Amino acid sequence: MVRTPPSFRILTTIGLVAMLISVFLGGRIGNEFEWRRQTQQLESDLSLRRELLRSEIERHRLLPETLAGDSQLARAIDPAVSTNERRSLSLALSGRFEQLARSDGAATLYLIDANGTTVASSNYRSPDSFVGQNYSFRSYFVDARRDGAGMLFARGTVSRKPGLYLAHRLDGGGGVVVVKVEFDDIEL
Repeated sequence: MVRTPPSFRILTTIGLVAMLISVFLGGRIGNEFEWRRQTQQLESDLSLRRELLRSEIERHRLLPETLAGDSQLARAIDPAVSTNERRSLSLALSGRFEQLARSDGAATLYLIDANGTTVASSNYRSPDSFVGQNYSFRSYFVDARRDGAGMLFARGTVSRKPGLYLAHRLDGGGGVVVVKVEFDDIEL
């Protein structure tokens, strides 16, 4: 039987230990590299998604801002205008809002009078119409009346669907026009 010299066993043990250390350190370095790569990818994805969401919000924000200067909206909530004319204006605005909401991709577009009651809405044909609903308690309404604009992400009191409400005070100051955006179609 051939005996291996002790120096060979020591060298073999040192070699095995060095190999294990190399494998361990290589694995750690590889994991760290992969962790950094994935973190950078996630940060990049997050940045792109944030920009997509921001641009989507800005696109929808323009609708109530633009409509806030429309004199027909102010007339539809003006108490000095006859009840019959206000009803007629509300119905016409509801039809117009229906088309605008569809083309804008908004869930709902509606006009609220100074007391918080919805007088025209894009969903006026729906059994869950916002027309006649009072939203004076909603912060987007309060903020828009006070500051000119309001925004709130919340679950709808009628639709029960979450969405972003973007509101703008009418130029005359009496009411508020609101667009509700639901993000079902946006892949985040």
